[in-house]
Amino acid sequence: MNFSSAFIKRCRDLLLNCGEFESYDKLRAVFVTEELRPFRIGIKQADSQATLVDFFFDFILEQKLTGGKPAFPIFLATLRTKYEEGDSRRDELTQLLNEIQAQEQPAQVVASIPALQHQLLHEKLMTLDFRPQVRRFKEVIEQHRIAAFLVHGPPAHGQRFLTHRLTQFRKEWAIGQRIVIDAGSNGIGKSAHALWRQVAKQMQLPHDTSKQILAEKVCEWWKTQDVIFIFYTVDYIPPDILSAWIDEFWKPISAAAREEQHLTPATTHLLLFLVDFDGHVCDTKVTLLDQAGEIMNSHAPLKLPPTGKFPETELEIWIDNAAELLPSKMDAMELISATENGIPELVYEKICECCGLSWEGDMML
Repeated sequence: MNFSSAFIKRCRDLLLNCGEFESYDKLRAVFVTEELRPFRIGIKQADSQATLVDFFFDFILEQKLTGGKPAFPIFLATLRTKYEEGDSRRDELTQLLNEIQAQEQPAQVVASIPALQHQLLHEKLMTLDFRPQVRRFKEVIEQHRIAAFLVHGPPAHGQRFLTHRLTQFRKEWAIGQRIVIDAGSNGIGKSAHALWRQVAKQMQLPHDTSKQILAEKVCEWWKTQDVIFIFYTVDYIPPDILSAWIDEFWKPISAAAREEQHLTPATTHLLLFLVDFDGHVCDTKVTLLDQAGEIMNSHAPLKLPPTGKFPETELEIWIDNAAELLPSKMDAMELISATENGIPELVYEKICECCGLSWEGDMML
């Protein structure tokens, strides 16, 4: 990419002011999207922030995504999501991205514009509604450092988007330990033994590692960092197996963690997310909590409010806030009409279609 020395200097000065460049691990944590993840292995470690920034530039400016698009603009767009509205670093990142998009040469930069639009639109979509769920979640994590949650709702009602939003709620969670398992993949959820094997595999331990060793490993992690478990498609797991699994897996881990809580940093969290895409786990005999006040004395997951259809008023507010990314003709009432009265994933797909972008099912989650 043919950037001027002045442009590179502005980028360098900005990145030196970004917390993500304070350490090698924090920088790697930015490379979490599907497009950026393959480049994590190419980042060099350094003994100072300035050297890390220099190594980063030497590396990233040469990297291209599938199809020849440069990786650097996508990195800047991803980094931008780490900063709130009003933060000067976010404003400067926006300006840099605008300048990249405005260039007519080289052709690779022009080709990257749809990817940048996709990234920025994804960022905006992550702010769309789910207020009751986010509010309940925030209340819990402010009071409890160990907690389990059930994310649930009817099919296509945004459970994956909501889960992603909750697990990104605090920026520091990106550099902790994260174990993600899809119980519906390859029949894993039909067998407790298969679930245990998958957890051990994801934790990079032998498949026959005992439950006690797994719990000890989690507590060891938690002494220095946040630990988040995400189990997708728990609706695929038979209720009796799911109920026993929560008792056998989460109960000993949460109990051991509470005993060692005084040994861990006061700001870290140990969290479990169970994601029900079908919306029927609440109708089974699986023990779940209705009130946040019950968390202290139980290992059972707390039911977050179910995901629902997006109200027209919420869409109107969101369209106003995302106006710079949307066509002027977009209308909340028309969105409601075209998406079976606001079914979240139909709304996401329709918004992408109106912006000339592909939905791809999960918008780069």
